[in-house]
Amino acid sequence: MREMGIFLSGLVRFLRFALHHSLRDMWRNRTRTVFALICVVTGVSAVVALRSLAFMVGDELTTNLAQINRGDIRLYATRRVPELTTLSGQQLPVFNQQAVEALRAWAAEEGVALSFARLSGAWPLRQVVNEEEVTAQTIVALFIEPETYPFYDHIVLREPAGATLADVLLADREAQGTPEDPRPLVISTGLARESGLGLQVGDRVRLGASGTTYEVRGIASTSAETVLTLPAAAFLGLYVYLPLDDLRWLNEPVLPDQVFVKVPLGREIEQVEESLVTYLQERLGSESSFDEQLSRSTVPELAEENTEVAGIIDDMILTIGLSSLLIGGIGIVNTMLVVVNRRMLEIAVLKTLGLKAYRVTLLFLVEALLMGLIGSVIGAGVGVVLSYLVRGVGEEAFALTLEWRLYPAAMISGLFLGVIMTTLFGFMPTLIAGQVRPAIVLRPNDAEMPPAGLVQTLLVIAGMIAVLGFLVSSIVEDALSFGPEIMLAGGGGLIGLFAGAILANQRGPVLTTTQKRYTSKLRSIIARILWGYGALAIGAAIASVIVLILIAAILVGLYFLVVDRKSQATEEPLVDPAAGEMAAPAEPAADAGGAVEPAADETQADQSEIAPANSSPEAATEADPPGDARTTESAGSGGGG
Repeated sequence: MREMGIFLSGLVRFLRFALHHSLRDMWRNRTRTVFALICVVTGVSAVVALRSLAFMVGDELTTNLAQINRGDIRLYATRRVPELTTLSGQQLPVFNQQAVEALRAWAAEEGVALSFARLSGAWPLRQVVNEEEVTAQTIVALFIEPETYPFYDHIVLREPAGATLADVLLADREAQGTPEDPRPLVISTGLARESGLGLQVGDRVRLGASGTTYEVRGIASTSAETVLTLPAAAFLGLYVYLPLDDLRWLNEPVLPDQVFVKVPLGREIEQVEESLVTYLQERLGSESSFDEQLSRSTVPELAEENTEVAGIIDDMILTIGLSSLLIGGIGIVNTMLVVVNRRMLEIAVLKTLGLKAYRVTLLFLVEALLMGLIGSVIGAGVGVVLSYLVRGVGEEAFALTLEWRLYPAAMISGLFLGVIMTTLFGFMPTLIAGQVRPAIVLRPNDAEMPPAGLVQTLLVIAGMIAVLGFLVSSIVEDALSFGPEIMLAGGGGLIGLFAGAILANQRGPVLTTTQKRYTSKLRSIIARILWGYGALAIGAAIASVIVLILIAAILVGLYFLVVDRKSQATEEPLVDPAAGEMAAPAEPAADAGGAVEPAADETQADQSEIAPANSSPEAATEADPPGDARTTESAGSGGGG
């Protein structure tokens, strides 16, 4: 116990001396200290800012999942279930009339709410000025039921300020789509900013090949649809909202390609999903297994998937931040080497007074630790400010609305990595400081920085590789898995690279002419072999890292592009089995004289008389809106057949 007390007392005295000495030296060399601190602050602030951004994205991905999914259950029309789907005029899968009726009947039995929407397909939007079409732009048209879309949110418009999407689209639903009586339409801010169109409230447009005239009644923020709710619209940024019934005015069957289900509170989503699949299988299923082939997403499934994606984004961004710390470590090495070179005489005096080499190394290591700690604390504060500024960049990059707040985990990780990396890169110069000889006191003008030694240098490099490898492996976890042979080859490549460089530049003993000739050739051959092997291994490692980063970026991008992964299939187009039953489940509307307008299924009875959405403008212009004499005649002929 006495020996332990003496040891601890001596250690405390040495640490007090090292702390005082380091602070004094940092102040005396404050210019170089500031440079080293800038390197640390830059790396740590990047880690904190990027990690905070990753946490913000993760929070957005894993919270408000029902709002993201636009409902508790979301169904997609795909070609994998031919019993439930048909093809639209754009040859895209939509739910057929039998499926729509079955879904309505199931919802009535289960007491759940449904919302239908057509959210796929590109349409030409043509601006109309003085009844002449002047410019056109391809956009995404979102046909929705304004009363219920979205279930767990309200889309508030920028213009008119404070108005909701439902208020604008439901205000004038009986309009006839003529220049004197245009139908309402809401555009995104992307269309308002688009240089080709630059639409504003009050402008007139036409959609598709139809002659129906629309008037812009509102402007919704582009962030109303995100990569989580509707990837295609979010990435393009050019989309419009219309009522689902407006498909009739565009010569399209009023059939949805997505269905949203709102489950009442207190009921399990999994049980409702099972009930839905079972009902559809019993009523419409024949060959397909709806449980396996019906594309759908539920809130519990979305939570699991988004949690995994958030972890991948966090690991990727943290790895990028770690690379910035590696770059900052180069500045630490240079600063410490300059400090050791300028203080060799002081080191020689300390060793003359009896200070051991390992104590000199510890003395400079304490200085590196102090710089790392101070720089990391400042960098964490700067990173918090940067995280607020970089939020806008993240919103543009991920097409999400991010909420900023402090993340202690990001600050702690920045502090930890900053101190570790500073100590790691500052260890080599401190090792050189321990090799300074006391004889420099007698010949200060001939002082040269001594080499750290081949064995010591290689051991330090091996230790750096091990620490960096542990940090990277702890970040990516099981995302990257390498065999022991690849790890040994990579580590050996690094060691070989540095060993070749050290051996090629190392001074040897005085040799005879014959010894010089053979020894020089041997050293040159060994150095070149080691250098070549190391360079090859490093090149392969860098190429592998670049390829892995590109693959990870592509995978993350593909995930966001196919969040509605089940909406498209790769099989051959189906023959339309229900061409004559693609009518909309719309209620009959009475005209001014009290006459009842024919039902939508009657107006759709003869598909041959209805022009498709991609038909010529002349044919579309001749087609009258529903409810006129031609529609009645068509319905009558279909009924007579």
